[in-house]
Amino acid sequence: MRLYILAPNGNDFSNSQMEKLYTVYSEIIFVDKVMRFSELPKINDDTNKVFAIDPDFCDWNIPNYALDTNGLKAICLDTTSYSWVDLEYAKTKNIIITNVRHWSTNAVAEQGILMALMLARKIPLLTQNNMQINFATMRGTELHSKTAGIIGLGHIGTRLCELLKGIGMKVVYWSAHSQNSDFEFVPIQQLFAESDFIFPALLKNKDTEKIITDELLKSMKPNTIFCEITGNFLYNHNLLLELAKTNKIGGYGFERAETGYTGNILALPPLAYYTVEAMQKNINQWLECILGISGNVKNQVN
Repeated sequence: MRLYILAPNGNDFSNSQMEKLYTVYSEIIFVDKVMRFSELPKINDDTNKVFAIDPDFCDWNIPNYALDTNGLKAICLDTTSYSWVDLEYAKTKNIIITNVRHWSTNAVAEQGILMALMLARKIPLLTQNNMQINFATMRGTELHSKTAGIIGLGHIGTRLCELLKGIGMKVVYWSAHSQNSDFEFVPIQQLFAESDFIFPALLKNKDTEKIITDELLKSMKPNTIFCEITGNFLYNHNLLLELAKTNKIGGYGFERAETGYTGNILALPPLAYYTVEAMQKNINQWLECILGISGNVKNQVN
């Protein structure tokens, strides 16, 4: 069986991990540049094949023609998200699709706290003013004793609850399904009306896109700080920008490589996941998924 490691950002597998891969795969082809699937070396022969894919190889889109590759048995995604591959079509071709799970939970949750602290201390206003202090507008606030509202109680939402409670915040949450007696469940309308800091931590799907309405956003208190930590933007982003810019809320933070904002608005590059520890968990789990194709399949999503 031949393995294609499609990773334009470099091969992060260690020598010992590569040795493990060679115990399962008779041939490994590493591709460190972007190209069409049809241009891959030896792609048309009859050898059984597995794709291990970093999404940057195909700009987060695996075209269906790639699933028609002769001898393709599995695709091992280097991400938790699998919306960029047609699972149903893969199923008709008997192609296994796997993903990596929960590897960046702590990294993303910690960046949520970083975002909240920077907005609470008015760091965006300070940088916009070329680091000149304006005592009239730049007085910060402390997180201790404030109310943090978490929307969604999956792995990231739960970890956020734990960390925020640990620094002395009152933590409330709303979740459609998950429950945790360590924290207080409240209706989502109450969460928006009473929280000093709000962290959406929802998966992106057709149902969650309808949860955070404009009416809920407009119901926030004037000092509320809203922190987008997952990059899903399951709400009216432009409305939040306007609310923060006009001081109708305390601040708005999110991950997007953009500049030029005025007001207490923090745009960070999308690197919440990118820590030494998270990337090590990622590569270890990716390795397990790739090795598992030989018989003990892990993390199959179709």
